[in-house]
This record gives sequence, C-alpha cells and structure tokens, in this order.
Amino acid sequence: MISAPRCIAALLLLTTRPALAWAPEGHQVVAGIFARELTPKACAQVSALLGGEAGAVMVLESSRADEIRQQRPETLAWHYVNIELGSRGYVALVTLSYQY
Repeated sequence: MISAPRCIAALLLLTTRPALAWAPEGHQVVAGIFARELTPKACAQVSALLGGEAGAVMVLESSRADEIRQQRPETLAWHYVNIELGSRGYVALVTLSYQY
C-alpha cells in the first residue's frame, strides 16, 4: 500500500508545470551582478558592442533571448552557450547580429 505522503508527492510531480525561475527579473539581477564584475577593459568593450553604458544595457537586454524566442525560433541557440569544463574560454563560431 502506498502511503498518503508518497501518493501526494507523486501527484504533485505529475501535475507540475515548468518553472519560470529566472523570468526577466532574474536575468536582470544576474546581468547587474555580472556588470559590476567587469574589468574596465571588458566594460569598455561591452559598451562599444552594445552601444551604451555596459551595465545599463546589459540589464535592459538580459532577457532579450526569451522575448524573441517564439517569434524567431532560429535564435534559440543564442539563449545559451555550453563551455566545456577545462576550456580556456569561449570562441564564437558565428558572428551574430540582430536588428531592433
């Protein structure tokens, strides 16, 4: 016989929906923290790349990939990058650009 707590736990697991744990606010918090950790050189490069003050633009654009994913499914790969453990860094294989 299955105990009541186990039965309830199983029902909850079967009826859960995907969590939107990050949402725009979560992305903005992470972008703000990351922006504060940029070196001056990196900050200048991010500012030049994004066309504005690095920290502010990073926070504003932090959920852009989520916002356009449904309308532009070809951008799904822009949402994340897998970097292997032990790697020396990230090397972009494709130059990405998008228009607003």
